[in-house]
Amino acid sequence: MPVYFLYAHAYEGLCEVVSTRDGVRGEAVLRDLSEFDIFVRQPQFVNILHKVMPDVHKNGPMSALLSADKEFGWTSNFNGFHDESQGVDDVPLYYVRKGKRLVGYIDRYEIKKSAHLVDTWKVMVPEASSDGGQRIPDMVLGKPLLAPSPSVCTQTFLFFYTDSKEQRDNICRYVQTKFFRFLVSTRKMTQHAPVEAYKWVPQQDFTADSDINWQQPIAAIDQQLYAKYQLSSEEVALIEARVKPMALD
Repeated sequence: MPVYFLYAHAYEGLCEVVSTRDGVRGEAVLRDLSEFDIFVRQPQFVNILHKVMPDVHKNGPMSALLSADKEFGWTSNFNGFHDESQGVDDVPLYYVRKGKRLVGYIDRYEIKKSAHLVDTWKVMVPEASSDGGQRIPDMVLGKPLLAPSPSVCTQTFLFFYTDSKEQRDNICRYVQTKFFRFLVSTRKMTQHAPVEAYKWVPQQDFTADSDINWQQPIAAIDQQLYAKYQLSSEEVALIEARVKPMALD
């Protein structure tokens, strides 16, 4: 979607922003364009971010729990592994070939980069997925994959990591919520979802003592998150309309 600015060199203050989607022109809204590090197109998104960002600043973003691109040093076409486990030192390696998620094995002593993350529990998310919100509703992210400790992966996946299987499972359920994926969508403009796309998603308590009941259905978790951040009925309706539900196989 093209963006046009009428720039006045001597002007200081708020900017009048008009958003158009599918030929429908929205109302003009006064915006502080220096408020965020990227331009947020829809003013309704900004209202939601105002309610969420204090928690991001307090507890940290989910991007802080996410691996870097090519964390273990292997590109997506890496093939220096074997198909069957050959001993106790072999570690499962998750990769994709021709659209299929597969598992190979690699000797632990061949892992030269980020060895400290091998023995963590992981929620793997595809680095590339949907088209960046060109079609509404959108899945936003590809389905997450639960990986055990130990495990590694190629560049195809980013992963959230934790020392606990329970917390890993709860992070996975958080990723499935519409709330989580909507916040990713505010920064994700193409099919790629790099680490930066997760900067506005607040961390939660993923233990059994959390204020969120992670054992209930995903839709119910969403309702708790909407209530926690005091989203209005209009804001909830916006998220519900824009993000597809996600169920794991």
